[in-house]
Amino acid sequence: MNRLTARALNHRLPASAKSWNMWLLLFSCAAVAVVCTAVIDFSRPRRRYPTNRPVVSAMPRPDFSWSWEGRHLLPLRLPLGGPAPDFLLSDVVNGQPVHLQDFQGRKPVVLLFGSFGCDVFCKSLAHVKELYARHRARAEFLFIYVKEGPHQVLPQPAGPAETFATHILRGIHHFSVPFRCLRDATDGAVAKAYRVFPTQKLVIVDRQGRIALDAGGGLPDGWNLNEVETWLRAHAGAGPND
Repeated sequence: MNRLTARALNHRLPASAKSWNMWLLLFSCAAVAVVCTAVIDFSRPRRRYPTNRPVVSAMPRPDFSWSWEGRHLLPLRLPLGGPAPDFLLSDVVNGQPVHLQDFQGRKPVVLLFGSFGCDVFCKSLAHVKELYARHRARAEFLFIYVKEGPHQVLPQPAGPAETFATHILRGIHHFSVPFRCLRDATDGAVAKAYRVFPTQKLVIVDRQGRIALDAGGGLPDGWNLNEVETWLRAHAGAGPND
C-alpha cells in the first residue's frame, strides 16, 4: 500500500458533513416509506359506503304533482270543492270577452290550458275534440292559451315572421280546434292561479263555480280523459248524443 492510499483511507470527514449525510439518509427513507404506503393503499380494494343519492338509471318517472312557488312546495292539483279562480279573457278569434263567472248556474266548464308548442298537448287534441263532440251540449269547453311550449309542432309559416296572435290563429286552423280559445294575460296570471305546470292542464269547474276535477298536466302520456267523461256523464246532465 503506497502512501497516497493510506492517506485516503485514514482521511476523516468533518462533523458537519457527517450530520448532513445523516439527515439526507433519513429524508430518503421517509420518502420511500410514504411512496410504499400510498401504493399499498391504492391497490387495496375500496369499501363502498351507502349513499342517499338515487341511482339515475333506477329513477322512476318524474313526479309532476308538486312545484316550487317561490320558496314553498305546493301541490299542483287544486283542492276539489274550492272556488275556481275567476278570470276575464278575450277570445283570440273575435276578441269578445269571456268571463268564467257568467257560466255559473248554467253549465260546467272544461278548462284546457296549453299551447301549440307543447307536443303532448297537441297529441291530446284529437281525443279532446272527440270528447267535445260528445259533450258540447252539456259543458262549455274553453282553451286557454298559456306560455309557448318548447317544441316545434306547427309547420313553419311560409310568409314573414308572424305575431304571437297570428301564430295562435294558425294553430287553431291547423288543428281545427272547434271550441273557443282565450289568450292568457301577459304575466300568465290565470295559469298561475290554476297552477299550470309546465305548459298544460285540464280542469273542470262545476255549475257552482267550484273545482270539480283537476286532471293535472297529463305528463308524459296525456290526460286520462276517461275520468273526465265519467264526471261529465254523472254531473253534467244528458246530452243529445246519449
